[in-house]
Amino acid sequence: MDFTFTQRLPVAREPLFKFHEDPENLRVLLEGWEGTTVLTTDGHIRPGARTGVLERMGPFRIRFVFEHFLLEPPERFGERQVRGIFRVFKQVHEFQECETGATVIRDRLEVQLPVWLGARRRPGSWSRRGSYASSPSAGAPTSGWWPRDGSAGADR
Repeated sequence: MDFTFTQRLPVAREPLFKFHEDPENLRVLLEGWEGTTVLTTDGHIRPGARTGVLERMGPFRIRFVFEHFLLEPPERFGERQVRGIFRVFKQVHEFQECETGATVIRDRLEVQLPVWLGARRRPGSWSRRGSYASSPSAGAPTSGWWPRDGSAGADR
């Protein structure tokens, strides 16, 4: 599933991007999001940096770890889930400067739910936990679909 969210802010692109470059400001952006807590950051958003988040979903508390994979100041940056419940969670934040000095932030998300949350599986793509029925040439990874190293949902 792909989603796009757009917001226009009366702030110039460069200072707005600088604000987003500091991962500590994620805490500011998440104020009021009851049940969401930033646990850790690497202090920057360069590719390879990670951010840990705890999310309360109903009676469950789920830890997510996101890794930054894209940084092109002041135009865009992106992160993807390397630990969490989604098969795929990738987000790219784009900053478009407007003639009026305002900035449009466009968030593009690619999300794939796990099967146990209602996602559809490709027929023949896997037969049981940790076992693939199709060949690597058919596009299936060669390792189990639920890795023991906690990287479920990471790009492979």
